[in-house]
Amino acid sequence: MADIADVLTGIYEQATGSAYPRPPSQAADLRADELNNRGLSLLDLDRAADAEHAFDQALAVDPHHAGAVYNGGLFRWRTGAITDGELVARLEAIPRGSGASPWQVRLSLARVHLERGDLAAAHELLDALARERPDDTDVRAALRVAASGTVADARHTGTRLFREPFAVPFAPVELLARHEVMGYLPIRFTPDGRLALSGHWDGVLRLWSTATCAQRLSVRGHRTQVLGVDLTPDGSYALSTSRDGTVQFWDLRAGRCTRVIRSAARATGCPVRLSADGRIGVWQGVDGHVQVWEPRTGTRLWSLGAALKDGALDGSQYEVSADGRHVLTAEEDGARLWSVADGRCRVLAAGSATHALCFSPDGRRVAVARRGPADPVVGCGGRLAGPYGAYVDGADRRGRSPGLQRQWTAAAVRNDRRPHRSALGAEQRPVSADPHRPRVRNAPRRIRGQRRPVRLLRRRTSRTAPAPLAVAHYRIHRRAAPDQAARVRGGQPLGGLAEELLADARQAMSNGRHRSAFGLLTRAREIPGYERAPQVLAAWHELGRSARHVRLRSAWSRPLDAGHLSFGAITAIGVAADVRLAVSGQSDGTVRMWDLDSGACTHVLDDHPGRVGGVALSDDGRHVLCEGTKPLAIIRRRLADGECRRLTPDWDMRRTIRFTGDGRYAWFGSGDGVLRRWDLDDDRCIATITRNGPVNVISTSADGRLAAVGDSNGVVRLRDLETGACLRTWTGPREPILSACLSADGRLAMSTHQVMSSGAEDEPIRLWDAGSGRSVREFAGHEGWVSAVRFTPDARFAFSAGHDRSVRMWEVATGRCLHVLEGHQQRIRHLELTPDLRNLVSAGDDGIRLWDLDWELAAD
Repeated sequence: MADIADVLTGIYEQATGSAYPRPPSQAADLRADELNNRGLSLLDLDRAADAEHAFDQALAVDPHHAGAVYNGGLFRWRTGAITDGELVARLEAIPRGSGASPWQVRLSLARVHLERGDLAAAHELLDALARERPDDTDVRAALRVAASGTVADARHTGTRLFREPFAVPFAPVELLARHEVMGYLPIRFTPDGRLALSGHWDGVLRLWSTATCAQRLSVRGHRTQVLGVDLTPDGSYALSTSRDGTVQFWDLRAGRCTRVIRSAARATGCPVRLSADGRIGVWQGVDGHVQVWEPRTGTRLWSLGAALKDGALDGSQYEVSADGRHVLTAEEDGARLWSVADGRCRVLAAGSATHALCFSPDGRRVAVARRGPADPVVGCGGRLAGPYGAYVDGADRRGRSPGLQRQWTAAAVRNDRRPHRSALGAEQRPVSADPHRPRVRNAPRRIRGQRRPVRLLRRRTSRTAPAPLAVAHYRIHRRAAPDQAARVRGGQPLGGLAEELLADARQAMSNGRHRSAFGLLTRAREIPGYERAPQVLAAWHELGRSARHVRLRSAWSRPLDAGHLSFGAITAIGVAADVRLAVSGQSDGTVRMWDLDSGACTHVLDDHPGRVGGVALSDDGRHVLCEGTKPLAIIRRRLADGECRRLTPDWDMRRTIRFTGDGRYAWFGSGDGVLRRWDLDDDRCIATITRNGPVNVISTSADGRLAAVGDSNGVVRLRDLETGACLRTWTGPREPILSACLSADGRLAMSTHQVMSSGAEDEPIRLWDAGSGRSVREFAGHEGWVSAVRFTPDARFAFSAGHDRSVRMWEVATGRCLHVLEGHQQRIRHLELTPDLRNLVSAGDDGIRLWDLDWELAAD
């Protein structure tokens, strides 16, 4: 009505040439004021629907009523009905002369900017208002909030890259190294918001009271950084996982760990989920599959569906119902609902990738967010990302929200002056914040008792969405339809089509029909849940002996339990050529034998009182050779009966050791530049090759006729071990050779240098051609020293490991890096590739990891 009155007044002025003699009617404005105030009163009475209706009525009376536009818009933004950009646009669209004071509109805009974290826009408006109305209490109150430092600037973000913790140029170094460089902080709230459980870099779990900000409990059990936590609604039990893949079940009432499950979870990080009674736990296993366990007993029940590609730390890929009867998983082709009782599942939201999901309070409904044409809606159940990459769940396990105790991230907000939008242009919608508070309350709480305080921020900032999401709701029937079965429990036979395909494939392999077997196994692996079933993978590996390895499909790793390790305790590793065994040496004098199929330690040898300097295995795995430093000795042990032979060459003769395949001989490289072939049965030198530099590395061809010998002068020589002749000399930087590898056929060699020059850039890997004697290409990508390089048997691919804590796979023909494998948290110093290409074994300052390699095969 106010718009109509304005139009009529204008017509009168144009027609008569004079102003309208009567004052503007105030009835509409008073009516809008009344409805706006009624809406606020209804909010105070928790009657949200009636309040929204009152705001709508006020705007129907006067579309430009400033109070109704602000309060109604703020209500809709906080409930996710509109975006922050839409609210700002509505306030800016209120015209002058509409009856609202311009300064009140600008104050409302400033309050919205404060709430969404746009401090620059808020300050600009408030500073101008302070000059116009210096004594206004509302303006001064908003200015105090803006200047208090309690409102985080959502547009102010930054990133710093530190290659080494000790390179941080400012103090405190320890704090930054632990919280910024490795700064992931998992936090879970109880449904009522009274308690919060956090996991920390030092392996400690801390239980907090959110009301008093006091630490109620601190328990230590993990050896490495905690990456996932969850607790029951009453705070009695908790579940946690750490960077070494260990899962621990806690009785928080007693303050102790009651069950430790080692190497059970994805070591690079995954969330854990615990049912309300603590009976069922869910997490991502080392093979990437979602696993269902009974954590109290340490019993694995099911491994569900296809392996997840990424280890999302925000917990958006799987959930367990409060009663522990169902598990919900997000996969590329839709969500799946699994029955814990029998492992059967039904497919929900088929046809598109699922990005978030949650259960209803009674466990009979789920909400699934997936890609679709609908308007963007961010979040389901209130899962929000916190500062420093922290994951904070403010969602009630029974479907409610605990109010305003939420943490939000500003990392994805663009640094511009326009309304916040995602990369796809979708404006932001907050997730179910409390709609009953029309004003900003931004004072954060700091929970003290640790170096990096945990903050409970009372602010509602918009959150970016990676793509438009559509939310669908599904009703859960108490017994899921048998559309698909979970992958079977370990050791049990397969069933249905997968079992038939596997049997036919084995029959085809036994008859030499490898192409047919390849097709059958490919079909078996395409069945959801069977891609990495142990029986199917075993047949796939068997087929790989006669098939060509085309490319690496995927790789996953798990740590090997070598006991309590000090920093840099692993000194050497080796693998056998013909059997599935590996060996490692440690600084405490022990040598461990490893079964590569199970990852179990089969022998622990304690032959040396001092540090083990080098280890090797014979091709048949019957003998292990190890070199000790205190006293100086080389020991060959036969594993079958423990027969031990101790050799005592001179100190400088054992600078580097290379076992021959039969286990009878070894090549010793010495500091005087001499290679010595040693008869281990007779304990004597039977051949020498001179005119080398101080020997650092010996790498032999598959037939043992050729060797690449790297020295401390930066030279790699290709030697004929039968005649001693130097066939090629390859020279790089005049720095010590750190690693060298000769291809199986002796045609190619790779080398890395231990560049110690000040200011030197990252040293590449060099590829040498034995035919031309020149460097073919360089492989660049590692940061810092590259400590180990290994060819595949056909020399089509190569693997490298370095001090940047990564393992890289290279295409030798092009020098292109195909994969970067991450799992180590400290420098990697040793790397071995098994001849059957099934495994990598890596050792670093943080221990040993066994990598499973899943190859795409081609049956020629």
